[in-house]
Amino acid sequence: MEFWQYYRVLRRRKWMFLAVLLLTVGAVIYGYQPPPAGYAATASVKADSPTAVLSVLNSRTVLAETAKGLGTTPAALHGRIVVKEDRDAGLVRVMGIADAPERAEKLANTFVVTGLRVYEGLIRQGATRQREFVQGELRRAQARLDQAEAALARFRARSGAALSPTVAAALDRTLALESARDAALAERADVEARLAATDALLSREQRTRSERVVRENPAAQRIEGELVSLQIALNAELAVHTEEHPNVIALRTRIAQLERMLAGELRKVLTSETVGANPVYDRLLGSRVDLLVQRASVSARIQGIEASLQSMRARLPSLSRNEAELARLTREVQSAERMVVALQDQLNAAQVKEQEVLATTSPRILDTATASGAAIPSDRATRLGIGLLLGFALAVGAAFFRDYVDTTVRTTQDAERVVGIPALGTIPAHNPPVLDAYAALRNNLLNAAGELKSLLLVGVRPGSGTSTVARNLAAAYARAGVSTVLVDANFRHPSLPADNWEEQVSLGDLLAGRGNPLDALQQGDVPGLFLVRSGPAPEDPSGRLHARLPALLAAWAQQAEMVVLDGPAALPYPEALAMAPHADGTVLVVGAGQAIGADGQRVRDQLVRARARLLGLVVNRVSSPDDETYALYARYVARPRLATQVAGISAAVVLLLGAGLAVGWYVDAPWWHWARSVFTSLGPVARL
Repeated sequence: MEFWQYYRVLRRRKWMFLAVLLLTVGAVIYGYQPPPAGYAATASVKADSPTAVLSVLNSRTVLAETAKGLGTTPAALHGRIVVKEDRDAGLVRVMGIADAPERAEKLANTFVVTGLRVYEGLIRQGATRQREFVQGELRRAQARLDQAEAALARFRARSGAALSPTVAAALDRTLALESARDAALAERADVEARLAATDALLSREQRTRSERVVRENPAAQRIEGELVSLQIALNAELAVHTEEHPNVIALRTRIAQLERMLAGELRKVLTSETVGANPVYDRLLGSRVDLLVQRASVSARIQGIEASLQSMRARLPSLSRNEAELARLTREVQSAERMVVALQDQLNAAQVKEQEVLATTSPRILDTATASGAAIPSDRATRLGIGLLLGFALAVGAAFFRDYVDTTVRTTQDAERVVGIPALGTIPAHNPPVLDAYAALRNNLLNAAGELKSLLLVGVRPGSGTSTVARNLAAAYARAGVSTVLVDANFRHPSLPADNWEEQVSLGDLLAGRGNPLDALQQGDVPGLFLVRSGPAPEDPSGRLHARLPALLAAWAQQAEMVVLDGPAALPYPEALAMAPHADGTVLVVGAGQAIGADGQRVRDQLVRARARLLGLVVNRVSSPDDETYALYARYVARPRLATQVAGISAAVVLLLGAGLAVGWYVDAPWWHWARSVFTSLGPVARL
């Protein structure tokens, strides 16, 4: 491919070329924001977690707080602070860029101090939240203790009641057992609810076992009875001993062993008839076994507590109403005191943890910012050059790829390559060179085919402009002194007007056997040009054309030297293939802008098989930028007007100035500052 062909492709795809170029340059500029030119000052921060510090320093909150401290806006600081992590040294480096060294140092130091303050606030917030929660709970527990102590003091002052140490201990034990019983009852209710839900799920699965089968297991019943006895013994031991006593430890160990044995017995019974693997069933079955063990254990504990309560109440003497109320108030005071002590311990632990977190995780400034003596050069011009080169390469590639995959016919060369036959002429899409184009087509036909008596023009597809080419070609023959008959043989889309032709014989009448061929001739607007309109289509027009066209051509040849047949498109309609064998020559018309693809070759092969004399093709409606011949014609013969030239030159100058100012703004060039100063000085004048 020669250079002018490359240029033609780029000119044809100019909008795609410009779009890809601008998008690529914009992406490069947007994707890489280089730091502005100026002086740089770098500060170093040492931290145990550099990644966490880096994320905080890169937040909008730190930038906004820094801008507030410097008395400016966050937008003014954008791009002038660079935060990077030095993983090898475990440091975070902050670089501030300004137009003066002292401003760069102030910017970097202020940013680091603000960022560390925000980071420490976030750390303190997490550790302080737990301490504040414990403090709130401690205040509420202290208020509850104060209320309980006040109520006890008021009751003692009002009633004068007192409890002996023995009675008080027995009453405390009774109240503790009742509280344990209530808790056990609540726990059993919860277990019963979960057991009912599990049974509902098991009922939807295969191979379930009912609770009745478990209750009939003698080993399980024996273990449950032994658990009740052990719970009673445990309650008795807890009445006189603490949890660390050997008897209490032994009883709890034995109870745990019996619970494991009970789970094993229940699992044996529940899985004795299970056949096959069902993961859902097995999981639900295991949950049900655990719940049954919990229920049995809680039931045994409740029975043991009830037995201990009966024994304790039997030994407890009858108390008056005042003594019972006094015992209740005393127990509330003791419970509140224990709660206050426990919360005070938790508060001390939270305070120690808060101080430990702040001491171990707070970052510190290792080096304050110090500006270097040399200014930082901006690499915006380099980046812009890279963007332009990359954009130019991608734009050229996109333009040529789009041209390669596009099968649209735009030039004579495209039509010759697609159809595979030589071109006889090119008809431009503009005027005035239309008359010259048809004269050139007529001369090419005379030179290539010699003397012709009849000529058929057909298109590949509808819309190729075949009728326009046929009418103008016939007129060109007539202007050359060759008497010509133009026959509108396109019954699908007639091109000749039917006004004032009602009494005239048409081609349809001739094909139907009515009228004289010479009576169908009508004088055209060019001397020596005769017209034959199509008229109404007869039945089976392709068959009648094949049979009667030779006689009609012979009759018209007595009146004229050339007969031009305007035929329909050859691809969808059969009339063209019926007329082609009887004409002295056939010309294929291809419309520029149509993507004919393989259809052109298919029509060519059909015409060859029909024994048509295929002279060549004509490319119609070619745009002047796509065809150098008529581009030169328009340049030297039909010059554009002066106003058009001035407008084009002005648009090009404005475009170049705008591009130059945009580049100057991006690279911070001197001409941009000069232009901005000029515009600023013109501002008051413009306002006036």
